[in-house]
Amino acid sequence: MPFTAENGRIILQGVLLGFSIAAPVGPIALLCIRRTLERGFVSGLVSGLGAATADVIYGGIAAAGLTLIAGFLVGHQFRQCCWCWAFSWVRHSGGWD
Repeated sequence: MPFTAENGRIILQGVLLGFSIAAPVGPIALLCIRRTLERGFVSGLVSGLGAATADVIYGGIAAAGLTLIAGFLVGHQFRQCCWCWAFSWVRHSGGWD
């Protein structure tokens, strides 16, 4: 089946319909829709960009927190492993009978 303009139009309609169904309509999306209908496209776009900026900031904070937690856990795991090795070495070398 060759790719034609009609096939491309049908695929594009399917993709747009899929995105519109899959996108959750939450309070922020409703705010953007309402502002777009009441005040125009630019107002709705700015509202959406503000919401996206807030999501990026929250995501950055979450990523930084997870990085700190992971570093802390890995550091303590290494120290614990060193303590276990040192304890085993002293125990088996006759340090503690």
